[in-house]
Amino acid sequence: MTSVDAPPDAPPGAALAKQRRINLGWSVLPNAVMLALIVAFPFIASDYQVGLMTQFLTFGLLAMSLDLLGDRAGLVSFGHGAWFGLGAYTLALTLERLPGVGGTYLGFLLAASVGGGFAALLGSQLFLGRQRVGGVYFGIVTLAVAAILQLVVMGWSSFTGGSNGLYGFATPELAPGLPLTGTQAPYGLAATVCILIYAGLKWALRSSLGLSLLAARQNSLRAEGIGIPIGRFQLLVFSAAGAIAGIAGALYIPVGFVSPDLFGLTFSTYVIVWMVLGGRGTLIGGFLGAIGLSFLETALSGSFVTLWLLMVGVLLIVVVLVWPRGAMGALGAVTRAIRT
Repeated sequence: MTSVDAPPDAPPGAALAKQRRINLGWSVLPNAVMLALIVAFPFIASDYQVGLMTQFLTFGLLAMSLDLLGDRAGLVSFGHGAWFGLGAYTLALTLERLPGVGGTYLGFLLAASVGGGFAALLGSQLFLGRQRVGGVYFGIVTLAVAAILQLVVMGWSSFTGGSNGLYGFATPELAPGLPLTGTQAPYGLAATVCILIYAGLKWALRSSLGLSLLAARQNSLRAEGIGIPIGRFQLLVFSAAGAIAGIAGALYIPVGFVSPDLFGLTFSTYVIVWMVLGGRGTLIGGFLGAIGLSFLETALSGSFVTLWLLMVGVLLIVVVLVWPRGAMGALGAVTRAIRT
């Protein structure tokens, strides 16, 4: 602590409180900047860009749910996109049979319930049995589940539309006369849900439950020794991540196409890349990684029709080698250097 940080005659407590305020300011700054950008974006961007951003927000929410699963439960799902697909298909099938406001809200509720419930059903077999399944084995199981769901969706054409995807369902409505069409209404809903879920997760992770999850993540043997039920906590986090992914899939309905590709390996691989690129263990890192990489791909694919995928691949390799903790890790290193 220097004289710049606190007056020479200031008591130690005042200097410590000042340092805490500075640390709090640096930790709040990225969130405040991101919130300002989300609020201002529809006023400074074209309708086409707002529509793209709405889609990317749903991807960011999906990456956030995977980051939650990896950071607090120590699990990486290789088929996490399947829960996104479940949410999208659930809302679309609900609107097909019950159009209007009632069908919209029921569909969103079912999307979260199906995503969370399916994760709870699968997790109960993986985490509460005699032998817990984790690590790469958990990833393989989720990958197999996603592949099975994709085959079911493609084969059950009378119900899901098969390989052609699902279309012709009613437009979701937030209120009578307020359909989720165009760009502004879908963007506003997606942005609001993302902000609320992020704030709720940050609050939950600071609670006693969140601290217990962190302890179990850092040292599972010691956590079990003091009575922390790791299996139940993993089940809880997996269920929450599944429900959030289901909500993200439902938000995708107004701006995307519901098809079996949502259950595919390619889409789930993108989710992992978003999380790694943005920075694991930060929640907002995967969110920013999804938005940033999606915008970059859109820009490069328009300018470099044949080389854009190679350019993105080179970028990812460089980021992993130079910034192994992702963009948020690099930002944290820069802010620490500035503060010191």
